[in-house]
Amino acid sequence: MPLVVTFLALLVGLTAVFLGLSLTLQRLFYNQPAGQLPLRSLVAALLTAVFLTAWTFANTRASHKDKYGAMHEANSTAQSTIDEFQAVRRLSLKSGGQYKEETVPYALSVDGKAFVEKDGLKPFRRNTSDYITTALVVPRDGKPVKYLADVKDFTYAGVKASGDPVFFKAESGTGTISDQNLRVVETFSYAGLIVVLIINAMHFALWLVAFWPLLNFRVGLSLLLAAVFGAITMLVLMPLLFNSNAVKPAAVTRAA
Repeated sequence: MPLVVTFLALLVGLTAVFLGLSLTLQRLFYNQPAGQLPLRSLVAALLTAVFLTAWTFANTRASHKDKYGAMHEANSTAQSTIDEFQAVRRLSLKSGGQYKEETVPYALSVDGKAFVEKDGLKPFRRNTSDYITTALVVPRDGKPVKYLADVKDFTYAGVKASGDPVFFKAESGTGTISDQNLRVVETFSYAGLIVVLIINAMHFALWLVAFWPLLNFRVGLSLLLAAVFGAITMLVLMPLLFNSNAVKPAAVTRAA
């Protein structure tokens, strides 16, 4: 859905909601609605629609899904890319009751679509009947960092189907690599979390401004309405807007 359509739909819908709700509740609680309610409703709807559209734009054009999402869905991570790694394989053949291991280096192919062995021929596969990849060793700031998969004997824990993702987690510190997007390392970002908190707090504050000074509800009822409309927006409206305005992601590097 084009963002301009999103904005216009929000503007028209919110104007109607603000006007109808104000006329109903203010007659019920205050006997007399505030003056110039149509104009007040339009201004409140314009302010809210601009914010929600801008939030939708920022989140759907971010580097990864839900980077600036609603609080319960936000993915507060930072992403960096890698061009090479070493795959630590556990071999199916045992020696003395123990699994053997081997380490195989991989680099990004010339076309950037897959990781291949250094000979440039064999693409990365996370597991076969002969081996299972238990770890990835990635050069980070001149030092090797090991990312471990949760492997029990010769299977990945929690993986029920061949298409399910496997996550390799940093042995120390934070950081995750998915076998479905091997080039990206995700690490938790406190700065990203702060941005998400600010956006979500502003969202609730915006509803309060709309109901209190703009639509002239009293403070107590304004707080209640802001909490109700904020929760509905966060849980229902924003996920719908994010999904309907989502930009198709670029192709990712997947394990064969």
